[in-house]
Amino acid sequence: MVKVRLEPCLESIIKLFVMPLALGIALLSGCETLKPVEPEATSKPVAKATETEGPISQKPEAPKRKASPKGLARNMDHGGRQPTVQKPDAPSAPAPQPKSASQPAPKPSAGVEAVPIPPETDSPSASNINEILERNPLDEKADQLVTTVGKIASGRVQLMQLNGDMKPRYHMNHDEILYVVKGKGILTIDEDRHVAAAGAVFIIPRRAVYGLQNTGEKPFVALAIEVPPGDPKDTWTPKAR
Repeated sequence: MVKVRLEPCLESIIKLFVMPLALGIALLSGCETLKPVEPEATSKPVAKATETEGPISQKPEAPKRKASPKGLARNMDHGGRQPTVQKPDAPSAPAPQPKSASQPAPKPSAGVEAVPIPPETDSPSASNINEILERNPLDEKADQLVTTVGKIASGRVQLMQLNGDMKPRYHMNHDEILYVVKGKGILTIDEDRHVAAAGAVFIIPRRAVYGLQNTGEKPFVALAIEVPPGDPKDTWTPKAR
């Protein structure tokens, strides 16, 4: 029967297990009880509000996104391009208000000279040539009769009746327009001869010499329009020219 020696085995067991256990117990009995260490706060604590202090300021919330306004249409195509944004229609301009009668007249633009309107010297009038001839008949023994029909600031209208001829004459300060009403004759203007019959019109500028030879039934009747109004002293004969 084989005898096994236990002394070396027990010695090894004591060294491996018993001695460290005893050493640990001794250390635990001689040390203070360990306290858990609290972790440091990453941020400072928020101070409590008191009656004397104001309310605790809080971090403002992020503003909420507003909904897109009406009228914006976004369409994304399959190619991944940017959406098309349709702009809202611009507001229409207000309708112009009518000008009141009390507003002043517009001023003339630069470079345009304002011409004043001449005052009226006579009131408007209407006349009938046949009635004037009936009221103012020409005597058979008279050579001519001139009746004023109307006058304004820029001219004068006269009705002229002739039994004989009109001697050559001219004017220095006014032009004359002749309209034949009745009769027939030969009108000479600066050596040019014209047939003067009913309905004919002649423009005679100032300083042009003119005369009439009465060849039809008498009297010869014509309207003479003077621009500006003529002066009896402004009638000249070619000899005195």
